[in-house]
Amino acid sequence: MKTISTCELLTDHKSVQASLASGESLTWTSRGKVVGRLIPPPVAEAENSERPDLVARARDIGAVNKSPTTVAQWVSEDRDQ
Repeated sequence: MKTISTCELLTDHKSVQASLASGESLTWTSRGKVVGRLIPPPVAEAENSERPDLVARARDIGAVNKSPTTVAQWVSEDRDQ
């Protein structure tokens, strides 16, 4: 496990990020004392980081407006009355 100081963490954060992305765990120290450990996320968690398809989910539960009239048109009509 590689050891990095607070100074290295602040000044060379791209290298730290690359190390974590490659699966390497790091020990973070400040003034010679261990402050924490930085570990990469589990592979399954990293693979499931895609955003959910919220529009498809809305269609599935019937929450999508199927009317030819838009909400903006409804508001406009309501203001004219």
